[in-house]
Amino acid sequence: AAIGLLPEPKDGNRNQGGENDGEIFLRLFLSYSPFAKAIERRQPAPTPPEPPAQPIAPVSLEKPTLVDLLAKKLVETDFGQLKLDILSGVTVSFAMVPECVALSLVAGVNPVTALHGAAIISFITSAIGGRPGMISGAAGAMSVCLGGLVSKHGSQYLFPACFLAGLLQIGCGMLRVGKYIRLVPQPVMLGFVNGLAVAIFLSQLISFQVPTGINGAYVWLSGPALTCMFGLVGLTMFFIQTMPYVTRSIPAPLAAIGLVTALANVLPVDGTWGHLGALRTVGDITSIKGSLPSFSFPYLAPTLENLQIVAPYAIAVAVVGLVDSLLAQQLVDELTETRSSTHIECIAQGIANVVSSMFGSLAGCALIGQTMVNMKSGGRGRLSGMAASASLMVFIVSGSRFIEAVPLAALTGVMFMVVLSTFEWSSFRIIFQIPKSDGMVLLLTSVLTASMNLAVALVGGVLASCISFAWKTAQRVSAMRFTEERSVYNSRGVSQPAGVYVLSGPLFFGSASRFKDLLDPRKEPLQHVVLDFMECRVLDASGVEAIDNLAERYRVAKKSLHLRHLSEDCRRLLKKSGDLVEINIMEDPWYGIATDYDVALGSSSYKPWSPTDSITRHPGFLSDN
Repeated sequence: AAIGLLPEPKDGNRNQGGENDGEIFLRLFLSYSPFAKAIERRQPAPTPPEPPAQPIAPVSLEKPTLVDLLAKKLVETDFGQLKLDILSGVTVSFAMVPECVALSLVAGVNPVTALHGAAIISFITSAIGGRPGMISGAAGAMSVCLGGLVSKHGSQYLFPACFLAGLLQIGCGMLRVGKYIRLVPQPVMLGFVNGLAVAIFLSQLISFQVPTGINGAYVWLSGPALTCMFGLVGLTMFFIQTMPYVTRSIPAPLAAIGLVTALANVLPVDGTWGHLGALRTVGDITSIKGSLPSFSFPYLAPTLENLQIVAPYAIAVAVVGLVDSLLAQQLVDELTETRSSTHIECIAQGIANVVSSMFGSLAGCALIGQTMVNMKSGGRGRLSGMAASASLMVFIVSGSRFIEAVPLAALTGVMFMVVLSTFEWSSFRIIFQIPKSDGMVLLLTSVLTASMNLAVALVGGVLASCISFAWKTAQRVSAMRFTEERSVYNSRGVSQPAGVYVLSGPLFFGSASRFKDLLDPRKEPLQHVVLDFMECRVLDASGVEAIDNLAERYRVAKKSLHLRHLSEDCRRLLKKSGDLVEINIMEDPWYGIATDYDVALGSSSYKPWSPTDSITRHPGFLSDN
């Protein structure tokens, strides 16, 4: 601006750059003055050059082939975990044999039949199930159901019952019934885990007994045989505990079984130390040599009589199998800190039982003890269950002499380690810190799991928890009374005082009787009574019926009852007190008390009202039309 005010110079007074003397002076002055830096700061920063455009890679519209997908999967595979899954599956197969043999003896079938079922069920559930790493097979939990069927009606109903149980489990999976297992309270889960550990421990005590040969009776080992048995079991547990410090390339239970088996075969065999005593092996119980299973559809004449025989046992097998499997799935989810699909697991269990019965094998479910062995051995993937299935088939067809040489003491030691790792030892500490009702539920579930079965324990524990919760919630209902001088207006517009009861807490079937005792029309001194439901939530039909009965009691006492802040759907359901509802449009809450009331309310649909909506859209607004 200063340069522009200078007089225009003559052409002869300009320098080579076209500047005159005044312009040169001002340029030099501004370049060395404090204004120079301010001018530089006001100049825009130079824009960096844009990088050259990267060439766009061509997009292939062709679908990847199976070879490409397998190659990609091979690159992403963790071969270390793959090896652990295979070895863990082999370890689990050893632990599955005794339970399958015990189930076959109770059900009255050949042990090879139970082993075939374990192999089929383990393979299918591992391949398509919802919980990788969980082991399933012919379980001892089914022995109570299936044993009663065979003893009362014969073995011809055995496989049709397993087939029908599988279909019921598939139906439960398609209806997504398995999701309700998440409602199991924590005390029930703790009791289930502790009871399971006790049940596994008690099931292994048969290894310390020998048959007498008289009416199937057993006697306890004694003397050197008992000492040897304790020594082999303790040695197995010692190897399992210390083997991870030596090497982790082989699962500790598998290595312990191999070492104890080798040691047992070099010990002297005589009348005291022989196979009838401490050194009894799997082969001393039964032979597992056989062939591959053959297809045999479980046909049964479709008559009502046959259905009445099969259906109760099939329902029991389906329920017990699903409860065991879903509880085991929840347990593995907590151990691995992952989430799995319950309905897929139900469907997989059902398909496995259907296929198993079509090959003349028994039904099964999740084997929680063997699953814990798999977890302890490092098995986490689907390959562990499939490896266990393949190992069982190899044992049956060509490797029976190897598995028959394994001493029972080695398998007992493995299961004892499972007991130690399964039992929640912290429950001894927390049982004195949690509410007494939760502690009683924990103990009840533990006792039922150890003495009966998991299904009974689950139902009993959940029922006890529900009763405890309902009782505690019912005690929260209370009422606070005060007198409101200008609360009710008569037909002449004159205000009258009223006794206002501000209710708080949920009103449902558990608190209906307590709600009745809180209010006594005979002791109310005023003619008008107002019930304020702002802090009270009506949850079910029992609560609505309690309000209805209270209105009748006040009508008999010839007193006026007004209900304030009651939800619209509750007001519509009240048969006798509906005309007494005092509507407050700005404060009346709106909530549903039960999904079944949609039918009772008719075809009209309501949505929650907010202050931004028009006042005529509020559910409590009643227009003249």
